[in-house]
Amino acid sequence: MPKYLISAGCSFSDNINTEFFLYNDFVASHLGATLVHLGIGGVGNQFIAHTFMNNVQQKLDAGVPAE
Repeated sequence: MPKYLISAGCSFSDNINTEFFLYNDFVASHLGATLVHLGIGGVGNQFIAHTFMNNVQQKLDAGVPAE
C-alpha cells in the first residue's frame, strides 16, 4: 500500500505556482511517500483545515491505512 504525505497550507506549500521544490517535496521524497498537494496561496486557516481533513477522510474511506 503506498504512503501519502498530505500537505495543505498557504503559498509556502503551493508548488503549483512555482517551479522550485518546496519543503513538502523534500519531506515526501525523504519518507518515500506520494505527495498530495493541497497548498493554495491566499487562503485562510479555515479553508486549509477543511481541505486537509476532507482529503484525509477520502484516503481513509478508500482503504488507506492510517499509519
